Parts: sequence; structure tokens; C-alpha cells
Amino acid sequence: MGLPLLLDANQFRGVVQSQLEAALGRKVSLGNMSIKLFPARLRVDDFAIADDPAFSASPFVKARQLDVVVALVPLLSKQVQVDSLLLEQPEVDLLQGAGKRWNFSTMGSQQPSTPSGGSTGLSLGRLELRQGRLQVNKDRYDNIDLAVRNLGPDRPFDAELAFHMKNNVDVRATLAATYQQAAATLQIASLRASVGDLALTGKGTVDMKASPANLNLSVGASQAKLTDIARLGLALGFFPADTKVGGILNANLRITGTGASLAVAGTLAATNFEVQQKGWKDPVRTPALEVTLTPQTLTTKPFTVQTGGTSLSANLSIQGYADPQPRYSATVTAKDAELEELLRVASAYGVSSANGVAGSGKASLQLTLTGPSSNLDTQGQGSLRDASVQLPSFTQPITAKTVSLQFTENGVDIKDLVGAVAGSNVRGNLKLRNFTAPRLEFDADIDKFEAAAWQKLLKEEPPAAAPSKPSNMVAQGQLRIGELRYTGLTMTQVKAALTFDRGLLRLDPITAGLFGGTEVGSIQVDMRRTPPAYALQTKLDKVDANQLLAATSPIKDMIYGALGAEAVLTMEPKPGEDLVKSMTGNMRVSLADGKLTTVNIVNQLGTVAKFAGYNAPNSFTDALGLSGTLALRDGKASTNDLKLSFAGGSMTGAGDIGLADQTLRLKVLSMLDKSTSEKAGGSKVGGYMATALANAAGELVIPALISGTFAKPVFAPDAAEFAKLKVKNIVPQIPLNDPKAAVQNVFDIFKKKK
Repeated sequence: MGLPLLLDANQFRGVVQSQLEAALGRKVSLGNMSIKLFPARLRVDDFAIADDPAFSASPFVKARQLDVVVALVPLLSKQVQVDSLLLEQPEVDLLQGAGKRWNFSTMGSQQPSTPSGGSTGLSLGRLELRQGRLQVNKDRYDNIDLAVRNLGPDRPFDAELAFHMKNNVDVRATLAATYQQAAATLQIASLRASVGDLALTGKGTVDMKASPANLNLSVGASQAKLTDIARLGLALGFFPADTKVGGILNANLRITGTGASLAVAGTLAATNFEVQQKGWKDPVRTPALEVTLTPQTLTTKPFTVQTGGTSLSANLSIQGYADPQPRYSATVTAKDAELEELLRVASAYGVSSANGVAGSGKASLQLTLTGPSSNLDTQGQGSLRDASVQLPSFTQPITAKTVSLQFTENGVDIKDLVGAVAGSNVRGNLKLRNFTAPRLEFDADIDKFEAAAWQKLLKEEPPAAAPSKPSNMVAQGQLRIGELRYTGLTMTQVKAALTFDRGLLRLDPITAGLFGGTEVGSIQVDMRRTPPAYALQTKLDKVDANQLLAATSPIKDMIYGALGAEAVLTMEPKPGEDLVKSMTGNMRVSLADGKLTTVNIVNQLGTVAKFAGYNAPNSFTDALGLSGTLALRDGKASTNDLKLSFAGGSMTGAGDIGLADQTLRLKVLSMLDKSTSEKAGGSKVGGYMATALANAAGELVIPALISGTFAKPVFAPDAAEFAKLKVKNIVPQIPLNDPKAAVQNVFDIFKKKK
């Protein structure tokens, strides 16, 4: 009991350190040492083994505590004979460097020689690691327990390994082997590894002279349960979450090569193989699956896959199955199968383009698939009826009453489609490529197209993932639409070349009927923004002015006529907001055979000029012609070249017109023809020489200011303008029997007076 008090354990530091460094070929550091009994051992705090400098300057192994079990009698003579090593909570960092070599491969390669010329080696009765942590590049494994007994050169030893992976996967292995030091070869007499209910056995050799080590192993399984293979695959990132696998496995494999480039040959046979995922109504079953492997290929015999009421026949070959991007070659045949169940089979067998795709309906297929799973080239044909397909990037399904399918590349040609999507009935032909990032080409007829409904069709990605890209779909084609609606506008008999690129929709060119007239131009809708942004280039001809204004502004039943226009506009309408409030751009307009229902201009001018007894019988104004250039912004139209000819005269003007709030702020110069001037009183006009001027022919010129609203315009004398005209003696004599010349000449006067 007094031995720990009589001996200072630190006096053995040099002996222990030199023995370990000689065996490992690495620098070893030891912390404080103490002596413990029963069994006799040296306890070392803060133990560490250095890494190969070519890999890292950090320790390869470090442990909170190392127990070195020694022979007791030699220790009394202050000699150390190591029997066993026990590492508590060790941390091991495995790193892979250039040439795919691992940092552990150089362990022991620099061992010093003994005086007799032989290697010292390291012989231990037991080497044990408890609650270890293993870091393999970026992957971490915890709670590792390892026990090795009778470790030493050229003698049989056995080992037990257990560790816990994520997703509650427990891995255990036992090994019986001999390390032949002269040949640097590990002879494995027996190996047993188990993952839950899945057990594998093996034997063979590991040539450790090579770097990395060269394997030659026979591995087998007999009636092994596949219950836990999904949890292992999930832990390694091979399977989706919530995957369950069942069945029985028999295997006879030969594994050769290095850890960096393994070659596998042999056979695998699974019976009652079954895959189930969360959300599936039924599992995917394969009654019998036989696989033959060579170092480069994996080939199956023809097999049958079943799920629900669907049964399909298939065979499969994989070239370079161990490569990061293996290439598949498969054939699949199904008749009158449920589409939902076919998609389930595709997901179960690793077809990534089917992940997230849902569907229903009847399908018949005869397919050949080749290429990597991420981009399978699919060839063959098929048909769908009464089908519904939900793509991951869509919020609503695409339905098809009948359709024939021609599969090519990573997509499908859809012919003779009769279907529906986003509230639209569709007929035509489509080419769809890449189901996960759709590329669509089409020639289609649509009965109606609601822009708001199609905008909601595409899922928006989380802002953190891609703030400016709500969709990865790209589409282009020719489109004919019976009725198109967007933000209050209704267009008919639409013909357009459509492109859609990740949220940017463009119709260019587009021709359509619009409120009794025609529209030609282009429309662009940026759906990546909220609210969507519109850009229009348009030419209108003979469009019903009242219907157009009612659809885009609060101005209703006030202006009638056949409208023509050329416009370049942008807008970002908010929900429930009139279009004109967000319009920005320029518009050249003309109105023919029109009517202003809320004002009789001659009567209003009579109020300004104080006519002596004339009052027009109507409460409206017949607009014979109206034209001007409008600059639109924030719901207001500004103009400096407004021209109007009406029954009885003409007018030019400049100012602001509130299309959103209906306010008027105009400065106008009006001229009444001789007949109307005479009816108004001629030289007997009450305001003559104060608010109106007359030429020698008796034609009245009246400057005025217009305010108020469309519903209640207010005319007032423009005294300042009258004074300017009188001083300059600008009183034109114009042939007002020619309304077009009259308007132009009044406009010329209006420009001169400025």
C-alpha cells in the first residue's frame, strides 16, 4: 500500500515516453504521472501523440488520461515493463491528404532500430480505448470503445470495436488476426461486423507496406436482415429521412484494392426486399433481386417491383457504381399502372428527378433510362389518362384528360394534350426537360389566362435561399388565348410569343382585341418582385375609351369615343389599386367621334365670356377630335399639347389631369366658330374686351382656366392671358369651318403667347 508513496512516478517518464515513441514512430507527450495499484499502473494525465507533420501540427491522438499497466516486481526495482494501455476519452483525428493517403498510414514507419538491428515493436497484453471520439475529415463519431488483446508482432490477436453513429445506429465488429511484422501484412482469420440486425463476415489480408493499405478480403452474409440498412444509409447521407428497409440478404463478395479505390466482385441476392418512406400509402416491394458485381459494373437479373396495385418489370446495370457519379442503364415496363405508385417506385430506386413529384391517374410506360441519377436520359413512350401531376416548384397540379408521352433526355414530349392548369384549359403540345428545374417548350391554345392565378402557380423560395428567384422554371413557345386578364384589363383573341425565365414573363410580340379595338405590342411581367412589375410597349386602335378608363382608373362613364394610343409604360400595381396610380411613362393619344358627358364646353365658355343670351341645348360635348402627349406619373397625366375640336369650336391646352383623383388643372385657349360666336351675341358679348376677343370675322377667342374634377369641371377667365393677347393684338382670323386647321392654328397661337 505504501508503494505510491515511496516512488515518484514521474521518474519513469523517459522510459515510458521512449518506448512509446519507438513503437509509434511519432513524438509523444506525457503530463503529470502517478502510480496506482491493483492492478499496478502508471497514470498519465494529458497524453498526446503528434500527427505526421505532412498532415497537421495538431495532435493525432490526445486523451484526458492514459493508464499504463506494468509488471509490479520490476517496478519495485524502478524498471518499467508495459503490459497494457488504457486510454480514457481519447480523441483521434483522421485526415486524408494528397494522393488520398491517410495520416495514420505512417504510424510506426520511422521506428528506431535496437542494438541488434531489429525493430523494438510494441507488445501489449491489452490496448483499450473507452468513450473515444473519432474525427474523420469533417465527420465525427462518438462513444467509440476498442479493446485489443495480445497485441504484438507475429502473434495472433483479437479485437472488439463498438461505436455509435447518428440516427441511433450502433456498429459492432470483432476481429481475429495476426500482424506479420517482416511482411507488414495483417492476416485476418475472421471478421464479423454488424449494424443492428445486418451482419457481415469476412477474412483476408491487408498489405500495410502500400500507402494506402491494399485490401484482399472475402466478405459474406447469410440470411442477414436488412432492417437497419436504411438507418445506416441515412447516417451516411445515402437515404432520405424516415426511410425503412426490410428483407433478407445473402452475399458472397471479394473486395480488393485500396481504401481510395476499392474493387468489388461477387453476388448479392435479396428476397422480400422492401422500401417504405413517410407519406407513402404502400411500401415498394421486390420479391427477388439478384445482383452480379464486377469491379466496374453492377448488373441485375430481370426483376419485378410492386406497390399497391401496380406491378412493373425492370432490369438494371450500373457502370462505375463506386464512383461519385455512377451511370445507370435500365429498362422499365408497366401497363395501366397508377401514376402515384410509379413515382413511388422511382423514388425508392434513387431517381432523384422524381423526388417531390406527386401524381395520380393511369399510366402505361415502356422506358429505357441511361446516365447519372441526377440527369437520367429517359427514352421511350407512354400514355396518361385522367392524370394529375404536382411538380415541386408548382403550387397547383397540372391535370390531363388524355395525353401521349414520348420520353427523351431528362424530360418528356407531351403530345395531343387536353388538360388544365391554374384555372386555364389547355390544348397543345409541350416539351418538358429536367423535372426538378423545368425547361418547357410549347405550342398551346388556352381558353382563358388569369395573370394572378398563374403568378400564384409558382412557389416562392425562402428569402434567405434566393431572394430574387422565386422559380427555377424556364419556358418558351407560341400561345393563343381566348381571353387574357391581368390587373383589370381584359384582352381577347390573344396571339403571343411567350418566354418565361425564372420568374420573368414576357409576351413579345402580342396582338389582341381590347375593348372593341386592337392592341399590338409587348408585355413583360417581373414576378420576382412583390408586387409584380409590368413593362408595356403598346399601340391601340379604335379601343372603347370608356371601357379602358373604367378598367384602369376611377374615371367611368365620362369620356366616350374610339381611342388610339402609342405608349411606353411601367407599373407596379398594388392589390386593389387602380392601374393608373402606378403607371410611369409617356403616351400619345387620339380620340375620334367622342363625347364628354359631364360638361358642355360652349356653355362653360359662355359663363366665362358672359354671353348675352346663348345657351347650348345639351349637357354634354361632342368631341370631334382629341389628341395630345401625356406624361404619366403617380396617377397624374401632364400635357403641353392637348388639342380638342368640338361642335362649335376648338381648344388647346396644357396642365395636369388627375387620372387617379380625377382633378383638373388646365390652362386653355378656346376659339368659337363664326356661327356659334354670332349665336353667343357677337359684339354684344357681356365680357367682350374683358374676357374674350373677336377678330374682324366675328370669331371669339377665349382664354380660360379649368379646375375642379372630371365630374364637375370649373371654367374661369384667364385674365392674365387675356391681357397678354390684347397687348400683342393677337386675335386670329381662322377658317373654323376646317376643325383640324382651326385646332392647329389655335395651338400655334397658344405656343406664341408663351
